[in-house]
Amino acid sequence: MSDPLPLGGDVSPGAARSLPVALLRAVRRDAWTLTCALMAVAIVMLAAGADLWVAIEGQDLDPDLTALGPDGLPARSLGGVSGDHWFGVQPLNGIDLFAVVAYGARVSLLVGLGATLLATVLGVLIGASAGYIGGWWDRVVSWSSDVILGFPSLIFMIALGAVAPIEFPRQLLLIVVLGLFGWPRVARIVRAQVLSLGKRNFVSASKVMGGGTWHVFVKQLLPNLWAPIIIVSSLTIPSMIGNEAALSFLGAGVLPPTPSWGRTISDAIDFFETDPMYLIFPGLMLFLITLAFNVVGDSIRDELDPKSKGRG
Repeated sequence: MSDPLPLGGDVSPGAARSLPVALLRAVRRDAWTLTCALMAVAIVMLAAGADLWVAIEGQDLDPDLTALGPDGLPARSLGGVSGDHWFGVQPLNGIDLFAVVAYGARVSLLVGLGATLLATVLGVLIGASAGYIGGWWDRVVSWSSDVILGFPSLIFMIALGAVAPIEFPRQLLLIVVLGLFGWPRVARIVRAQVLSLGKRNFVSASKVMGGGTWHVFVKQLLPNLWAPIIIVSSLTIPSMIGNEAALSFLGAGVLPPTPSWGRTISDAIDFFETDPMYLIFPGLMLFLITLAFNVVGDSIRDELDPKSKGRG
């Protein structure tokens, strides 16, 4: 009785019906999508196996003053890049930059994926209930979404990071804060889809046949929401990773000595004129992971919703 519906409306013959199928078709059709998908997989593997890769390199996060010159800068050229230090070392303390980047990838992906999951769950529950129940609850959700979207969230996050107890796990704090500020975008899309689905014949038929509210939502509406949920989630991940890096860059993210791409980039700015290599690797990794998830997310959207192709 349920007819899967992509974000654009009616199902077209060329529309993919699931995330694995959409991803497979996307990488088969476009070499650029395949390249970005491989980049994303490589960075995820770097984060997941950070302990292994750092052990293979033979370094850790301990300072190595022997890799520095008298001025505190790397003794070797190119930021100290060598067989012992694949990405070079940090100025002043000599910490291996590859280890910082690898462990920083774990932090960025953990916060990005965790915040996306929280925002998606909250957005689906709140948006679907608003679209299905309507009335005063729909008005409250719409008003709340407008307020949160218009609120200067970055300033609030910086202030919260400054007053939060040091003992509180900073990564968990970032996940909660980013997730709470991220749900309105998901809720709006889900709400609009539920309002559209509620007018379709299969939903009306289910109600006429005695289906209760929970049955209609779980059996009829939810299966048709997977496409927009997958689309918005895949496009939310890179923004969450960027937000975590921005907060760490401003000093409101994860605290030392936990590695972070954003804080590493912030520290590197002071040495850019004398040693730009310190900035290149963490900055490049942040750029590549954001690019990879955005490109793959766009391709998945096009496969799940062919009508979106060519839209501005």
